[in-house]
Amino acid sequence: MGNSEDRLLTIAEIAQELKLPESTVRYYRDRFADFIPTVGRGRGRKYKPEALEVLRFIAEGLRNDLTATEVAEAVSRMFPISATPSTEPQQTAAATQREAFLALVEAQGQAMRQVAAALERLQAAQERRADELREWLEKRLPEPQAKRMGLVARVKAILWGD
Repeated sequence: MGNSEDRLLTIAEIAQELKLPESTVRYYRDRFADFIPTVGRGRGRKYKPEALEVLRFIAEGLRNDLTATEVAEAVSRMFPISATPSTEPQQTAAATQREAFLALVEAQGQAMRQVAAALERLQAAQERRADELREWLEKRLPEPQAKRMGLVARVKAILWGD
């Protein structure tokens, strides 16, 4: 019998070792399939011990807010391509669709981050304008009266001369 380094691993064993859900490990396996050393196909597929190191690297990259594209670039520099390309048209089409879907999801995530940043900038600008308005109003109303009135009441008092 070979040493424990030669033992093939299941997805469940890898997930347990990485302390990740199996579904997450499967996603990583599918997204970065070219770099995950495997033996067999389908349900009989097992993973070489080196797969654990590759999957750990992927998990750490994504956990550190790298995009899947950035992780793929880093993985390609760190680990050799270990999968042989499939020649079956059905699998190639499925892989192409999956890649397109993942690229779309990644683009949507990036767009959402940009929208969130724009909203934060807008909120900060609105808060600055409200502070400026408050200061402007306080200069135009007597102090005791200004302290009793809210912002809207102050504006009304100035506009209608109350």
